[in-house]
Amino acid sequence: MRLEDLKGVHQYDNVYLVGNGDCVDANTLKNPSFATNLINRIYPQTDWRPKYYVCTDTFVLDNYKDEVFENIEACELAFVPVEAMPKYGRRNVVPLIIKHEPSDLPITEGIYSYGTTLFLALQIAEWMKYEEATFVNCDLYFGKQLHFYTKDDVMNKLSVEELGRRRWRSILAHYKMNQYANTHNMKLTYR
Repeated sequence: MRLEDLKGVHQYDNVYLVGNGDCVDANTLKNPSFATNLINRIYPQTDWRPKYYVCTDTFVLDNYKDEVFENIEACELAFVPVEAMPKYGRRNVVPLIIKHEPSDLPITEGIYSYGTTLFLALQIAEWMKYEEATFVNCDLYFGKQLHFYTKDDVMNKLSVEELGRRRWRSILAHYKMNQYANTHNMKLTYR
């Protein structure tokens, strides 16, 4: 499948954008959902699975291959960078051309990546013409536990400086996502 084929297709007006924070109750999600990165770590606690899965984080793609595949298998459609297609290409995987500078071109020509994979999920949701997006479980690196990671996981060994940098980048990314939504007449809510 191609990103071009998804323009304007959606089931509901609202979609959930599910982060990897430490406080999600996935059983409360009723509308279609975009989830990211290592969301599979909540699967043992719930029957819920995301309709859409997005992973563009090279650290996750390079270090958590089995978990990325678990997420790809659990969803209807997955999105990964075009460079990751040799490793993760499946029938339900849509390649993304990642851009690190904003552009007025359609996302089929390149999707802007800044600070969080949820930003890409928001742009794909807008492309599909969802009118409202609800952010769920977006702790901006301020949660009690870092994104479902076990204590011995490399992500929980980040320096204070690196964790602080990630927090500020995440906060700025949410600001940029709000700007994007306003520009595209999309309503954003947080839960």
